[in-house]
Amino acid sequence: MNFYLQNLLIMTNYMVKQVFIKTQYDSDNKGFFGNYGGAYVPEMLIPALEELENAYIAAKNDPEFLNDLYKNY
Repeated sequence: MNFYLQNLLIMTNYMVKQVFIKTQYDSDNKGFFGNYGGAYVPEMLIPALEELENAYIAAKNDPEFLNDLYKNY
């Protein structure tokens, strides 16, 4: 494998793993960032956003999904 491709794969793997690590910049359980932060979402989009959030939580806590993800990157 060529050197650049190998380094690209290593960095991609690192970046994918970083997506699932909680940081100080993540929102709390109510969707707020710090004391004043939050997000405006039109009422019509709330159900879709909740569905997306639930799918994300399920995926990041599913060992089989994570193994497949890391295996491919």
